[in-house]
Amino acid sequence: MTSPPAAANHMDASIWSCEQVSDWLKVNGLGQYADYLCNIHRLDGQRLLNLTRNNLIEPPLAIGIFEDLNKLLAAINWLKEEQVTMKVVDEYPEIPQKGAKSEQGVDHDSMETQNLNFGDFVALNIASPSPGVVNPFPSEKWKTMLSWMFCALCMSVSACCVVYVNDVKPPIDPLPDVILDNEGERVEWAFQLSEYIGIVQMIIFVAILIVHKHRFIAARRGFFLCGVLYIYRSITMLVTNLPVPSKRIQCAPITDGTWTELFSRMVSVMAGLGLKLSGRAMCGDYVFSGHTTILLVTYLMIVEYSPPGFWLLRCIMRTLTFTGVMLILIAHEHYTLDIILAYYVTTRLFWIYHDMAQHPQLKRQSNNNYLSRAFWFRLFMYFEQNVGGVVPNEYEWPFRCLGDGTELLSVLCWTDISRFGR
Repeated sequence: MTSPPAAANHMDASIWSCEQVSDWLKVNGLGQYADYLCNIHRLDGQRLLNLTRNNLIEPPLAIGIFEDLNKLLAAINWLKEEQVTMKVVDEYPEIPQKGAKSEQGVDHDSMETQNLNFGDFVALNIASPSPGVVNPFPSEKWKTMLSWMFCALCMSVSACCVVYVNDVKPPIDPLPDVILDNEGERVEWAFQLSEYIGIVQMIIFVAILIVHKHRFIAARRGFFLCGVLYIYRSITMLVTNLPVPSKRIQCAPITDGTWTELFSRMVSVMAGLGLKLSGRAMCGDYVFSGHTTILLVTYLMIVEYSPPGFWLLRCIMRTLTFTGVMLILIAHEHYTLDIILAYYVTTRLFWIYHDMAQHPQLKRQSNNNYLSRAFWFRLFMYFEQNVGGVVPNEYEWPFRCLGDGTELLSVLCWTDISRFGR
């Protein structure tokens, strides 16, 4: 149990001076903010009691360290509770105090709840929850399900666009490309190998996700990022429809234009996850490369949520990702421009999202937070509003019905998995 924060003294905190607030901060392990809050911002007792989380997050105070922010809020809450208790005791001194016993020898501390009637007044002596017991990284499984539904919806929109652009692709020769024009003939098997690499990376990420303690947070971030990228890609392929990069590419035949045929083609694209291994070779969806996007997303998620000591795994994933992208170019399945745009959009979205999720100041919609102007900001806030800072890389054995698999997990990972944390 966490002990209640200490107070500077037991007088009424609402009449504390700035110096007394400074002493209170130092006693409670927050002395690093004493000069900042008390000397610069002239924080006295009354203002201290009126502080809220928003006051501390937003300018001019803008306390950006999540652990210190929670610690200060917990100390303020304890102080408020102490003030209420003092007022009740002053008004009703006959209320038994902590550690006191009644005339019959009953220890009042052993009573979890006391109902003490004083006319119309009822005092409830209920134990206050200790600060810090609130989980800063709640699973919120329903949000993960909603994030998956969002990703599925965006994927269906992208599939519709793929079917459309395949029917309206321009029947002209491939555009000039410095890389494609100088690397020789198209190697057909290279693209299939690139898709196999993407599947391997996906399997590795799912394996990490299963044993990650905060798997639901990581999963809904992955679903959300893929959904937003699907939307971006749908827009770009609609507004810029490029010809096929190679004359040797065999595209799926054009549909007859009926709703039944279009819907059937869309379902087949979704069922095959857009992979040519599924037997559907759609063309026209070039700007930007979806295969490069998936390779990068899985790589970035593996790096972000794998143990920091797994440097070998990260090196292997980096090599596989680079190889997969090069194989796409060798197969002449995308222009070099598609690859560059996919890299830029995917990495920037991933980095911006995680930067926003890890800093409380960036979770506030304000004129000073330009990132809050993104069209997906409100949905981002819904998914991340209860996540407190950087998600630690902690792991656990998820299959409780099979017993404690910590030792097995440590053997599989070649080290003590329980010691890893960000």
